[in-house]
Amino acid sequence: MRHGLMEAASERKVTMPNWCCNRMRFSAVPEQTAAIKALAEGVVTPFYRRATEEGIQLFVAGCVGLLQVTEEIQFIPYPALTAAGIGVLSPENLAFTRWLTQLQDGVLLDEKNSQVLHEIWLQSGIGGRRWETLSDSTRNEISRLYAYKCHDWCGIWDRKPLPSAKAGGKIGTDISPGGSVSKKKNTTTPTPHDAAFRSFLANPDVARDFLELHLPAELRAVCNLDTLKLESGTFVEEDLRQYASDILWSMKTTDGDDGYIHVLIEHQSSDDKMMAFRQMRYAIAAMQRHLEAGHGRLPLVIPLQFYHGERSPYPYSTNWLDCFSNPEVAGKIYTNPFPLVDVTVIDDDDIMCHRRMAALTLLMKHIRQRDLMELLDKLPLLMVEMVSDEQVRVLIHYMVNAGDSPSPEFMRALAARLPQHEDKLMTIAERLEQKGREEGRKEGLQEGLQEGRQEGRQEGRQEGAAEKAQAIARQLRNMGMTPEQIKQATGLSDAELKKVIH
Repeated sequence: MRHGLMEAASERKVTMPNWCCNRMRFSAVPEQTAAIKALAEGVVTPFYRRATEEGIQLFVAGCVGLLQVTEEIQFIPYPALTAAGIGVLSPENLAFTRWLTQLQDGVLLDEKNSQVLHEIWLQSGIGGRRWETLSDSTRNEISRLYAYKCHDWCGIWDRKPLPSAKAGGKIGTDISPGGSVSKKKNTTTPTPHDAAFRSFLANPDVARDFLELHLPAELRAVCNLDTLKLESGTFVEEDLRQYASDILWSMKTTDGDDGYIHVLIEHQSSDDKMMAFRQMRYAIAAMQRHLEAGHGRLPLVIPLQFYHGERSPYPYSTNWLDCFSNPEVAGKIYTNPFPLVDVTVIDDDDIMCHRRMAALTLLMKHIRQRDLMELLDKLPLLMVEMVSDEQVRVLIHYMVNAGDSPSPEFMRALAARLPQHEDKLMTIAERLEQKGREEGRKEGLQEGLQEGRQEGRQEGRQEGAAEKAQAIARQLRNMGMTPEQIKQATGLSDAELKKVIH
């Protein structure tokens, strides 16, 4: 491993595939002792370590189908990594495809490549996926993968799992079902401040007195404090719970709507100038939890901070917009409707003037149309003049994977106008034709089976009626009736009646 601190610690380079089977050997040169000790004690974290941890997250996400490749790629050492097949052309899947290409190339995990891999990981969005939102089958598969690969995915020194996703955590920070390694000292032990505050505020009568005293009059006027209900959980990050704690009350507003009051108590002796921003984050987290419970609209969440720090009075603004370097501009951005680009109402001729975004914008506007032929005059022109070859490839994949698949005729016409991409477009046209034939055969088979079942039922009913008429004819014959009388009673023909009587 030759990178930074580890250059003195090992003679083996780390490439991406090696984190699946990494083993280290050290020499006992005295000059290396301090560097190795610092690494072992977690004083420093080599840049390749982050790339390794994030690579494991992407590996697991691919194996369980959370991320998919956007083109035909197979990973021979572990075929399950791409077994989910080709996915939609999304930024997340494109990032996963880039990462897999780097993995196949066995890139060296030096500082530059590790930073590139980190940017790919950020684009993949896997860091924001939460364990509790996954299906049981997905969680079981992640647990199975981790159990199978834990000997290769453990920490170098202590054999503890690398950061991975346990219940309640994010996939990006905790993928395995079993614990994690942290560089910070975390504690969930309640402080004396926390214990006393919660003990009092957990009582609804005490909470009501507290809120009646401290809520501004205009906010108190919209709260029905007789409906207070203590909610479970906390929104304070684990590594901050020794400095702050919170308590959440649900309630009804005076209009009968759902609402919450979130009270944050700050314990730390040194003040946090970003506390107003943290209050907004916690309020939004409470709104998100409300939506995830099945509600259709956002609730009012009133933030309230309880401060008993060493400095008096409280030294910072309680307006979160003041956390910005330019509060005036921030206020315009975050208190007004956001800018909207609605391509559905933009004229195609205007889109033609959108420079490097024109081709994608035009295609996305019309992608849900079954027939894209009307784009043949404009789209090829944009694809030739305004986009790179790589972007053309992305547009082609988008046409095939999003909305209704374009017709083979459209792809052939597009190929005729884009000779530099003719081979790829013609191949796609042939695949679309083959797909159409297969779907046609399948539909024809289904229709044939349905018709066969209907004809079979009809024939069955007819055979049943004939058998019933023959049985009646035998009974009438035994009763002494003449053949003519039996024929009139049953509707049997002369030939059918002859078979019954003789």
